[in-house]
Amino acid sequence: KMGTDGTDTSTRLKEPLYRAEAERLLLQQKKTVLDDERQQLSADVHKLQQQLAAAHAAFVTAQQHNQQLSSERDQLQVQVEAAVREYRANDIICCGLRDAISRLQRQLADSQETCRQQV
Repeated sequence: KMGTDGTDTSTRLKEPLYRAEAERLLLQQKKTVLDDERQQLSADVHKLQQQLAAAHAAFVTAQQHNQQLSSERDQLQVQVEAAVREYRANDIICCGLRDAISRLQRQLADSQETCRQQV
């Protein structure tokens, strides 16, 4: 009986050790899985940071291009307004010249008629 009790005691003491070892192994597996996930997440974060940096650079470039286009548009607007003013001025001059030509043609016709009458 004593030997059996001793064995029983030994078995009773070993059971928590086995359970603790099994739990330790399970936790080790979980730790490995979590470490792998952490590494993957870290890689994902790094990739996202790179994408964000690239997107930001593209945004800055687009903004600069937009400013350039806006500046060019303003310059074109000024040129168009100047061209319109010049066109209107030329139109006024043309009207004046047409009137002067008509007047001179009438004067020429009148003087030709006068010459014919004198001859």
